[in-house]
Amino acid sequence: MMDERRNDQRRRTIRAGKIVYGSYRYVLDCMVREISPTGARLRVEGAEEVPGEFMLYDMSDAVMQPVTVIWRKGKDVGVTFHGEAVSVHDSQDPRLARFRFM
Repeated sequence: MMDERRNDQRRRTIRAGKIVYGSYRYVLDCMVREISPTGARLRVEGAEEVPGEFMLYDMSDAVMQPVTVIWRKGKDVGVTFHGEAVSVHDSQDPRLARFRFM
């Protein structure tokens, strides 16, 4: 059994997401299975190939959030949020424009 180390209670969810890395060039599909104000548990094929830091695109809220991987187990990846979440609709960054239509 894993020790519970998170500070905030996560709530179960099923949300479509995207793992975005390499200056927004590479995108992997994922499912957000649990979420809290400080982190999330993602389900992703090829979890061992997910980089240690990336942007998580939450398709439900249309926000891009910088995250750091804190654990991996099978197809699951635990991440912690850091930095500000950015709305892809409000951002002036041209690299985020393509996410507006996903």
